[in-house]
Amino acid sequence: MAAQEAARALALEPGLMLARADEALGDLLSGSAARCATLSLGPYVGVRAMCLHSLGRVRDAAQIADSLGAAFTAGTVGDSIFSPTIAARGLAEYYAWTGNAEESLAWLERAYALSPGGEDFRVIDSGIYDKVRNDPRFKAGLQRARTQIYDRVRRARLGVRLK
Repeated sequence: MAAQEAARALALEPGLMLARADEALGDLLSGSAARCATLSLGPYVGVRAMCLHSLGRVRDAAQIADSLGAAFTAGTVGDSIFSPTIAARGLAEYYAWTGNAEESLAWLERAYALSPGGEDFRVIDSGIYDKVRNDPRFKAGLQRARTQIYDRVRRARLGVRLK
C-alpha cells in the first residue's frame, strides 16, 4: 500500500524525495529489497542502508550508517534538503530494522529532540520497528519520548495562545 501511494505521488511530482523514500520502504516491507536498493533516495540514505542490509550486504549497510552517524555528530548533515532530523530518523529506522533497540532508541530521541515530528508514529507502528518494538527498554524510552513531545507541543501551543 505504501509503495502504491508513493508511486502515485511520484507520478504527480517525480522529484519528491520523501515519496521516493516511502516507495523504497514499501518495497522493503513487501520483500523487494533488491528494487529498493536501486532507487535514488537523495538524503534518505538510512533507507538505502536498510535495503542493502536486507540483501545481505551488511558491511555496506553498516558503512553507510556509520558515515551518516559521523556526519550527524560533526554537524555536517544540514542543508536545505538534508536535515539532521532526516539523518536521525534514518538511523533510528536502520537500527530498528537490524534489531538494535538501544541504538534505534538513541537516534529516535535525537530526532525528537530536533523536531516533534522526528519520526511518524505510524512508521514506528509499521514493520520497520518489529524487531525492537517489544524490547522493554525501547518501549519505555519510546513512551518517555512521546510524553516529552506531547508536553513540548502543548507548552508551545499554550505559549502561542498567551501572546
